[in-house]
Amino acid sequence: MKDNLEKLQEVIVQQQKKIDEMQSKIIELSDYILRLSVCKLTNPKYPYYDFIVSTRMSPEKQSKIDVLFLLLSEMFEGKKMRESARRIEDYPTDFLFSNEPPKYKDVSLAITNILGATSSELSLEVIKKLKEQGFYVEVCDNLLNQYDINNENDE
Repeated sequence: MKDNLEKLQEVIVQQQKKIDEMQSKIIELSDYILRLSVCKLTNPKYPYYDFIVSTRMSPEKQSKIDVLFLLLSEMFEGKKMRESARRIEDYPTDFLFSNEPPKYKDVSLAITNILGATSSELSLEVIKKLKEQGFYVEVCDNLLNQYDINNENDE
């Protein structure tokens, strides 16, 4: 019994060493990727992807933004909103079920919540970059027009 316990402890120690080594390699790889993203040339064909890399947006957050804009596109096309959208927990979804077109402030708040940002400037940048890359152009145009109108009224 004592031998088995010692063997098990030895296996655990070896496994922990492997885990520590892998964690170290992951940290090193993350550092290399960060440095690569800083020194790379941006490609004007992919402004949204460049934005994702430069802001270190997680794939999970990117996916949530994609879902949001997919739902907004469906709204613009006049499709009935999926009930599953009511269960989204990352941002308020009532505006998705309104009979009115989506408002910039609601979409901006949703993006800000998804990204965990403290400023709405980041949401404006997301919308601009999506449009520049050719994603959800109609939705982005509508939102950017609302933003421009609201900012003209503030001046």
